[in-house]
Amino acid sequence: MMKHRFLYLIAFSFTFFACSDSDKFFSKNQNTQPPVTTENAKVATNPSQDTNVVPSDYVPLDSVRTVNASLDSPSKSTKYIYFTVDDGPSSYSDDILNLAKDKNVKMTVFLVGRNMEYKAFDKEFAEYRNNPLIEMCNHSYSHANNRYEHFYKNPNGVLMDFYKNIVTLNLTNSIARFPGSPAWMLNGRQKNVQTSRKNAATLLKDKGFRIFGWDSEWEFSYRNGAPKGSAEEVLADIESRIKNNDTFVKNHCVLLLHERMFQKKLEIARLVTLLQQKGYVFEHLRNFPKI
Repeated sequence: MMKHRFLYLIAFSFTFFACSDSDKFFSKNQNTQPPVTTENAKVATNPSQDTNVVPSDYVPLDSVRTVNASLDSPSKSTKYIYFTVDDGPSSYSDDILNLAKDKNVKMTVFLVGRNMEYKAFDKEFAEYRNNPLIEMCNHSYSHANNRYEHFYKNPNGVLMDFYKNIVTLNLTNSIARFPGSPAWMLNGRQKNVQTSRKNAATLLKDKGFRIFGWDSEWEFSYRNGAPKGSAEEVLADIESRIKNNDTFVKNHCVLLLHERMFQKKLEIARLVTLLQQKGYVFEHLRNFPKI
């Protein structure tokens, strides 16, 4: 199985380098990618073919919205929270799954494909995929090897890294988050796009990716991964941003956490409870307003 995946990834990478700039991995004019036949999928084994190839069962889900379209017209009373967690799968993924199930809340996890190569997180990954409360999205394959400036100097390399992550994890949407960057670029708008990241962000946007940053971040200690500050302090920041319209979309707050923070899972669970008590609706990013 691993040998097959390895050979497929190599062939896939070569094929994408052969693609013309006019090709789009995600269709911008249609809600979903045109069907890919098994015959076409086999072209991945022949890197001389000039075509975009995705797994035969690849179906982007961005257009599959599970809530009323009223999300595109934010009400003055309803407040939405997008609980997004970066850098999985990891040894803390079970804690994220348990919290989602115990509190019955939707969460979005931004996954790094390299984590599947280094450690045995097959069980956690399978549970992510099988849990409807969990939405899996693209955080790049390599996480830039934590060399962000070097990574973003090569926009095409960034594109290939995100493509590789799609194949490695069989991701089924075009939602992406740049490693080491708060950049937003979607729905004809952009925010927090650093100059060094702009070319890469524009290229991915042109290929159909929807790049999400965040409105509020629960920071953590780089020394031991523990969250900084209390659940009450994070709630106060979210409330302030909602009140002052300091979010990408009014009444919708995207919160950033990292998987390693779940070593303090009880404190994170307390934040979920506080948000529920304040009337926040937990949503997936695929239902983020397209305005």
